[in-house]
Amino acid sequence: MESSPPTDAPLDTLSVSENDTKISTKPPVCPYQRRTSKTERVKMEKTAETLRRQLAEAVKEEDFLAAHQIKVRLGEADGDDDDDDALPDRASRTFSTARRASLANRHKEPLYYHSYLQLDKITESCHLESEKAHPGKPAHDEHLFIIIHQVYELWFKQILWELNSVIKIFKQEDVPEKDMFVVSGRLKRITEIWRIILDQLNVLETMSPTGFLEFRDFLFPASGFQSVQFRMIENQLGLDPAGRIKYGKRGYCTYLNEQHAAEVNAAEGVDTLHDLMVTWLERTPFLKMGSFDFWGHYRQGVDNMLKKDRAFIETTSGRYPDIAEKQLESVEATKKSMDTLFDEDLYNKEKASGSRFSYKALQAALLINLYQDEPIFHQPYQILNGLKDIDELMTMWRYRHSLMVHRMLGVKMGTGGSSGFAYLRATASQHRVFKDLFNLSSFLIPKDQLPELPEDYVRSINFPKHGQKTADGSEAHDDEILEMERKLAAMKMKAAQK
Repeated sequence: MESSPPTDAPLDTLSVSENDTKISTKPPVCPYQRRTSKTERVKMEKTAETLRRQLAEAVKEEDFLAAHQIKVRLGEADGDDDDDDALPDRASRTFSTARRASLANRHKEPLYYHSYLQLDKITESCHLESEKAHPGKPAHDEHLFIIIHQVYELWFKQILWELNSVIKIFKQEDVPEKDMFVVSGRLKRITEIWRIILDQLNVLETMSPTGFLEFRDFLFPASGFQSVQFRMIENQLGLDPAGRIKYGKRGYCTYLNEQHAAEVNAAEGVDTLHDLMVTWLERTPFLKMGSFDFWGHYRQGVDNMLKKDRAFIETTSGRYPDIAEKQLESVEATKKSMDTLFDEDLYNKEKASGSRFSYKALQAALLINLYQDEPIFHQPYQILNGLKDIDELMTMWRYRHSLMVHRMLGVKMGTGGSSGFAYLRATASQHRVFKDLFNLSSFLIPKDQLPELPEDYVRSINFPKHGQKTADGSEAHDDEILEMERKLAAMKMKAAQK
């Protein structure tokens, strides 16, 4: 929240013109017009002078919202509207119609920090069960326990907000390239939130096991397992329902009330980020273009890598024959794994044992990872990397949580009736959403083993530099040509998606 500049000038109203093209900073009725005493006029002039200095500083710092607020007060202070030119045009353009109306309404009754954040509801929502049982003698650490979990839920709410927006973008029939930047940024935000959530365990671990035992018995049968928002996050990301570990030998929705169970069940398997991401990968248009076939290109690189590995092992086998034999076995195992990769029918049979990627999605993900340095693949690579970051941080949080429970409870049963530490440790390894993205590393090969991309293919998928030949052989000499190339790439992407 930005604080308003200090001033004695009254805050009245902000009127908006009918054509909505200019913000009027002069109130309908200026309170200073009724003041005629010399003392009041001097006070008004001093206030106006102070505001003008603050306005200049705000414009210099490019704090346009603060500058706008000062202009409102300045109009009230000196009855003058000649300072409109003090703000750059881009500042006025930032105020949409809705925002202008909001500001106008807000100045009728100034917005207050405390009421805006609904702090009464938040700060008064910490009710200790130990206090209810022993009035005047609450368990001190229960307060921390409640606050930590309330903060978790607030962060979960923000994660769901970001997830829903990303899913909405991926649900489009055609996903515009400009939206990929938005997706990448929001996945990055989710990643950073998980880092904070993970760090919160450090605060919770300042509570000792004996401190926890002072109020633990009052929590039965409530459990963090009943977090509806966390279950929604799992389902919207795309956690495989068949891969869920049973909680107390029963399904996870059994422990939720009827309304919450219905909400969580409704989100299971419907428009998950995992499935939408797979569909998006399947539409990647650059797997085959003209004479270029990525899969054949990649297979040639794999053959070169395996051939080089065998040659190196055989060259050095005289010094370490036992080690060389094991290394050759490893090369053969790699070849067998790669053979599965190059046989679609064989891959689909193996897919039943755990992989959730379709054959074409796997090819596209490999293309993006192997050629991440190509400009056209920068954003897709960042998106795939962001999904791995989220999966990794969630796994780390589950594991840290299991260690904390082990530290606090040993091997006792959890408050919700689960096996506590053992259950949480198992979820850390099994409740993974994007394992296939991690498994891609098994199929990556060194860049020097990849054949060079054909020149015409590189021109087709990337944006030319000044003076460089474009896809049609003309010379890129200005921004218009670059824009044409961008449109060409977008057209290819759209055609491939259809």
